[in-house]
Amino acid sequence: MHVGGCLTPGGAQGEAVAGNYAYVADGEYGLAIIQIAGFPPPPAMSSLVRMPDGQFRFNIACDAQGLLEVQGSTDLIDWVPLQTCTNTISPIQFTDPAANFPQRFYRVKQSQ
Repeated sequence: MHVGGCLTPGGAQGEAVAGNYAYVADGEYGLAIIQIAGFPPPPAMSSLVRMPDGQFRFNIACDAQGLLEVQGSTDLIDWVPLQTCTNTISPIQFTDPAANFPQRFYRVKQSQ
């Protein structure tokens, strides 16, 4: 499963993973050591419900404290911020009162 990436200055010649680190032989630049574990999991959405009045509601669970931004899109290309909140108690409940689109997608981005 691919969970991220890292650009290195040279061409990767080989890699190995041990514990929480990836070791990348980076051509003429030597060895790159990249931490690949030990980070908090990303925010997760659950309990997604369309309310009788047309609003859409879901919960956001997140281990780390910090700012969360809920974004919405009707085409998965153009994303607009819908709400920014501080994660102090998880889960956080989000309600979109303007969910009157034929389809709408949501994502949650975390910033520290």
